[in-house]
Amino acid sequence: MKLPYKTVEGTCGGVPIFPGSRLPVYFLIDYIDSDTSLDEFEDNHDIDMSLVESLLMLPLTPDVRPEPEGGADPEQACYH
Repeated sequence: MKLPYKTVEGTCGGVPIFPGSRLPVYFLIDYIDSDTSLDEFEDNHDIDMSLVESLLMLPLTPDVRPEPEGGADPEQACYH
């Protein structure tokens, strides 16, 4: 089964990201944890929502929120 996320060494500190983006999967998890709606997530991020829906159908495992490579700050690694 093809996963709705990928991990690329050297991209975003190696944390899982949505394909075609530099958006870490854990951003979605943070939105859900903070009771923010998926509509707001979609409004704030340019992401194919079919990938989000596919991800939400999977059991979430610790690999979607790993420690970034070399202790890097993933937000710094993804956006700076």
